[in-house]
Amino acid sequence: MRRFLSYRLSVEALIEVAFWLAVPYVLAGMLWAFFHAEQVEQVRTHLETRLPAGADLGAYGLVAVLWPIELFVTTDVCAI
Repeated sequence: MRRFLSYRLSVEALIEVAFWLAVPYVLAGMLWAFFHAEQVEQVRTHLETRLPAGADLGAYGLVAVLWPIELFVTTDVCAI
């Protein structure tokens, strides 16, 4: 354990690990948003008043990023 904890890491290596861990998360979020279009549509209707030019892209991005929350709560709670 001491050898593992004493291993030196650079900031660049930590950033690289974070990016590699983010790839499956983003892919899963994009798939979730693609197959749950009704949730994207709900978020889009709420975003149209605040972000008229980018409501479609913003809604898809929000659903893709917040997909783990959608697994555990109902869609009524997640409406913005």
